[in-house]
Amino acid sequence: MKNKTKAIIIAVISILVLIVFLQNTQRVDTQILFFTISAPRVIMLAGAFLVGVLVGALTVFWTRKSSQDK
Repeated sequence: MKNKTKAIIIAVISILVLIVFLQNTQRVDTQILFFTISAPRVIMLAGAFLVGVLVGALTVFWTRKSSQDK
C-alpha cells in the first residue's frame, strides 16, 4: 500500500511539473553574473528543477552516509 501511494504521488507531481513546463515556452533573457542567456523559459525551469533534484539527492546521500558512520 505504501509503495502504491508513493507511486501515485510521484505521478501527480510529474504531471503537474509537465503542465507547468508546457505552459512556459516563451523566450526569456536571464542574466547570470556577467552573462546573458536567451532561452525558452521551459529550459530555465527544467534546469532549476534538475539542480533542486540534484541538491536533494546529494543531501540524502550525505545524511545517510554520516548516520552510517556513527
